Amino acid sequence: MELFSVLIFVLLQSATVFAQSTMITFDDYPHQQDITNGYGGLNWNNFAAVNGITDPVGFGFGRNTGYTHGIVSGSQGAYNPDGTPAYFSSPTPFMFNSIYLTSAWPDNTQFLIQGFIGGTNGTLVDTLSLSLSTLSPTYENLDWSGIDTIAFSSIGSPPSQIVMDNLTYTVPEQSTLSLLTLPIVALIFKSCSTKWLRLLN
Repeated sequence: MELFSVLIFVLLQSATVFAQSTMITFDDYPHQQDITNGYGGLNWNNFAAVNGITDPVGFGFGRNTGYTHGIVSGSQGAYNPDGTPAYFSSPTPFMFNSIYLTSAWPDNTQFLIQGFIGGTNGTLVDTLSLSLSTLSPTYENLDWSGIDTIAFSSIGSPPSQIVMDNLTYTVPEQSTLSLLTLPIVALIFKSCSTKWLRLLN
């Protein structure tokens, strides 16, 4: 029985999952360039980097917009250039921890955030609608788990741009130690089974 208890304990330890969190600040990405797959460990659709200091002037808006006010750290964030729906995804399910969001323009725009498993055509797992200001970022601590895609879209017409910064997500990963214990567990289980069979015979 003691050996069996040890076996159960090792099995539980082997199932332990450790997590590694990643924060994406977009400060190291060329501004006004489409964000390409692989940046920050994610795949991207319809997002580009924006410099909150220089780009709003070039857009003709000045700096009193969400392009500037939406930057939390450094000088850059990300936005959907044409205001149409945008999303990021991963081939591995992850936890969407938190993000800072701002409406680029106009003020108090309604946005929809959706979390899917299986891509944007897959199963909707989580959803959130919120009104965003152009004057200051809104911090959302979501901790959505078991998803592989996060989609953003504005509600109403015309489509509006959203600015995001300091995106944090977590990808679960099996610890190396746990993986190494699996062959040992298999050997112990085989040994226990053999001994029990001998006793029964």
